[in-house]
Amino acid sequence: MDIGDKLRTARAASGMTQEQVAEALGVSRQTVSNWENNRTYPDIVSVIRMSDLYAVSLDILLKEEKVMADNKTTYTDYLAESTDTVRRGNSLEKVIEIGSYLVVWGLFLLLALCCFHPDLYETPEIPHRFRTIAFFFALPAATLIISVLIGASSGWGKRKWWMTVFFGGMFVLMQFSVTGSVHMIGGFAAGAAISYIGIAAGQYFSRRTKAKKK
Repeated sequence: MDIGDKLRTARAASGMTQEQVAEALGVSRQTVSNWENNRTYPDIVSVIRMSDLYAVSLDILLKEEKVMADNKTTYTDYLAESTDTVRRGNSLEKVIEIGSYLVVWGLFLLLALCCFHPDLYETPEIPHRFRTIAFFFALPAATLIISVLIGASSGWGKRKWWMTVFFGGMFVLMQFSVTGSVHMIGGFAAGAAISYIGIAAGQYFSRRTKAKKK
């Protein structure tokens, strides 16, 4: 018996209609029908929720499935491929997030060291003001935005909190590169605190969004 037959049998045994299942899962009735007729595969989250709805264990739904006729792929093969796809997507997402931050960080450093060098201006207040804006406003804003994205992402897991150390270190490095001096504790604490707030906010918004969908 394949996954579609098992889902259809379990639903019938529970006394639920396809419309009721679709409403509970937040999908269309046609989607449920496609799952039960082996036209498409459900994602693992939907299978887990159907297991709860039908009061049937996952072992019963997932074990001893047959090959789907149209593509010769078992459901467990499908899950393995989906997991690999998600993993690659999460890795790319991490690279984009950290890469974006490093580009912004490097841009401000380049402008501070080159374009706004005091020797290029008759009024030294100009580069000083820029450096103040970059360090106290632009860099914290970039840190906060990227941290919110990291917090909202499910691909980081618990490792996301270690990023506060990374951002704290980048604040210290920027401070040293621009001013030639460094206040280790102050700079690190500022970067880490901003990152912590951003990650916490992103995680909160992500949970709220998922709760509303349910």
